[in-house]
Amino acid sequence: PTCTIIDSCLIPVNSYVKQTLIDFYDALDGNNWLYNDNWLIGDPCHHSWYGITCNMTLGIIIDINLSNNLLKGTLNYNNPLNITTLQSINLSNNTLSGSIGNFFTLIDTQHLIIIDLNFNNIQDTIHIFQPFIYLNVLNIQYNLFYNTLDPLILSSFTNAFLTKHNQNQSMASSPNPNDEKKTIEKEQENDDDDVVIGIGMTSKQPKRTI
Repeated sequence: PTCTIIDSCLIPVNSYVKQTLIDFYDALDGNNWLYNDNWLIGDPCHHSWYGITCNMTLGIIIDINLSNNLLKGTLNYNNPLNITTLQSINLSNNTLSGSIGNFFTLIDTQHLIIIDLNFNNIQDTIHIFQPFIYLNVLNIQYNLFYNTLDPLILSSFTNAFLTKHNQNQSMASSPNPNDEKKTIEKEQENDDDDVVIGIGMTSKQPKRTI
């Protein structure tokens, strides 16, 4: 038979994926988002929850884009985001704060190619992104991330570049937690691009598809 968007012919999102989105909504003040159309109603894909993009045939979520949407709170809440098929997440231009904690620990590092947390108030070490070696875009500028990508960590990001004329800022923390953190700006130019030393990077990795 021919399927429509609400027919049972289409595969629904797994129950644990729906629950992880509900936890995400509750933790980040979803009731007060600028847009929360259809959230908590039925299936996230079939009922088109705002900001969620799916592969409808497979019943999987591939993108979360809630930029500029009044998200508030910390990503370090009780439950990690349990969406292994996620390819892109954009939570930029919100008022997220605190640390990232275990938020990304259950996401498949071979699928995720875009992380955009630009313009928030997140405070954590940049080393938390080390496992994501297939990223095409990592944008975490205008937060309170500290430490820089040392050569060992930088080597895990093949062909890491920063868009020309963009400034990379990172926080370098002293071993003494009482010492004041100092802002370090590093920018290195070559003929084509700026090599990333810290924050706000793109890497020329081939896009992974599901």
